[in-house]
Amino acid sequence: MANAVQGIMEFFSTAAQPTVLIFVAVLLLSLWMLSSRNPRVNWPPGPVCFPVVGCLPQMMISGRRRQPTDLLPWYDTYGDIMHVKFGEQHMIMLGTYELIQEAFVKNADTVTSDTYQLIDAQDGAGEDRVKRSTLPMATFNFINSIIGSGIIGIPYALKQAGVGLGILLILLVAIITDYSVMLLIHGGQISNTNSHQGLVQSAFGRPGFFILTIMQFLYPFIAMISYNVIIEDTITKVIMTEDSWQFANYNFTQAIGVMAFAYMCLHNSFLIYDSLEDPTWHKWHIVTHASMLTSMVLMVILGIVGYATFTSFTQGDVLENYCEKDDLINAARLAFAVTIMLTYPVECFVTREVLEHSVFAHYQPRTLWRHSLVTVIIVCLAMGFSMATDCLGVVLELNGVLAAAPLAFIIPPACVMKLQHEPVLCIKNIPMLLTTFFGIFVMGTGTAMVIKEMVNGYSCSHGEKLAYCQAENMTGLFTNQSVLTTTLRV
Repeated sequence: MANAVQGIMEFFSTAAQPTVLIFVAVLLLSLWMLSSRNPRVNWPPGPVCFPVVGCLPQMMISGRRRQPTDLLPWYDTYGDIMHVKFGEQHMIMLGTYELIQEAFVKNADTVTSDTYQLIDAQDGAGEDRVKRSTLPMATFNFINSIIGSGIIGIPYALKQAGVGLGILLILLVAIITDYSVMLLIHGGQISNTNSHQGLVQSAFGRPGFFILTIMQFLYPFIAMISYNVIIEDTITKVIMTEDSWQFANYNFTQAIGVMAFAYMCLHNSFLIYDSLEDPTWHKWHIVTHASMLTSMVLMVILGIVGYATFTSFTQGDVLENYCEKDDLINAARLAFAVTIMLTYPVECFVTREVLEHSVFAHYQPRTLWRHSLVTVIIVCLAMGFSMATDCLGVVLELNGVLAAAPLAFIIPPACVMKLQHEPVLCIKNIPMLLTTFFGIFVMGTGTAMVIKEMVNGYSCSHGEKLAYCQAENMTGLFTNQSVLTTTLRV
C-alpha cells in the first residue's frame, strides 16, 4: 500500500504537475480568447465584467431572483446609459423613460440603422466588405496552413522509414496531397458546394457526412493531445551510430502517417480558394503547386538536417534531442511552446464546432452553459490522453494514419468518382483509384504497426537525459566526437 501511495505521489510530482499547470494555463487562455473574439467597441460606462460569463456573477443573489430595481445602484454609479455584458451578449441599458422614448420613438429610424451597422461591423456581413487575396497572399496562407507542428516530426519520420526512402516518401506524399487538394476543389465545383462537409454529403449522403465528422473530430482532437505533449517536452527541459544511414526501414507506413499529418491542409482548401480574387482553376493550380513545392523543400531540409544531427537518437519531437543547457535551443523551445499555446484554442474551436454541427445540430441556438461545458470536456479529455504518454512520435503517427490519411487520400478521390457517375474502372479514374488504395493501405497497415509497437513497448526517451547529454567535459559535439562515441559505448 505504501509503495502504491509513493508511486502515485511520484507521478503527480513529476508528470502530472507540469501537465496540470499547462492544462490550466491553456484553458484560461482559451476562455480568454473566446471571450475576446469580438472587435473592441467604445461602449458606454458599466460594471466590470468577467471573461466568458460577463456580469452574471454580480447578478446572482442567493435565496431570491433578481428584480429590475436591483439595477438602480448601477445606474447611480455609471449613469442612465450603461453597458452590461451577460455571458457573451453585450447590452446597452437605458435608465430613464425619457431616454427610451427618445431612442425608440423620436429617433427610431436612426437608432435602428445604427444598430444594424454595428451588427454588420462586428459580424463582417456584406459581400463588398470581404477582402480578397492575391495569388502571393493566398499562396502564403496555404503554406502557413501546411507548415505547422507536424514539421518537427519529419526527422523522426526519416528515422522510421530510412533516409533514402524517407526523402522519396516526402516527395510522394507532397505529390499525392497536391493531387488530392485539386480533386477536393474539383469535387466542390461538380457538386456546387464550397465546403468539405457539403461535398461529402452530396456524394455519400448522411452516412458519408457522419464518417467525415468522425475524421474531422479526430484530427484536431489528437492534434490537441500532440500540442500538450509538445508543450510538456519543450517547457520542462552530431551523433553517429551504427546503421544510422539505412536507405529503407520497415516502419515506412508510420512515417507516411507523420508526413500526412505534416502536409494536412485540406480543411483550409475551400476557404483559401474562395478568398482568391476572381478564383479560377488556373489560379488554384498555381497556388496549390507553389505551396506544396515550398512546403516539401522546407520539410526535406529540416528532415535531413534534423536526422543527420541525431541519427538513431532522433525523437518524435526533435527539440527533445537537444540538451537542457543549450540556451539557444531553450529560447527556441520557449518560442515554439508559446506558438503551440496560441494555436491550441483554434484546434479546440474546430473540435467543438464539429460536435455542434453533428451532435447538437437540432438543439440551436447554443447556450452559454453548453458552450462552456463542451469546451471544458474536450480540453479535459485531451489533457487526460496526453498524460498517458509523453511520446510525440506515436501521437503524430496515430493522427496521421487514423485521420489525416483518410481525409487527404481516401475521401476526395472517392467523392469525385461518385459524383462523376462514370464506371469505377474507367481509365479516367485510375489516378483516383491509386490514390484511394494508397490511403487505405497507409491507414490499415499504419494503424496495425502503431498498435503493435504500443503493445510491445514504444521506444521513447520519456523525458530522460539522452546519453550524449550526460557525457562529461563535452566541449563540442563535432570536435570531440571520438570521446563522445567512446563514452556512449561504455
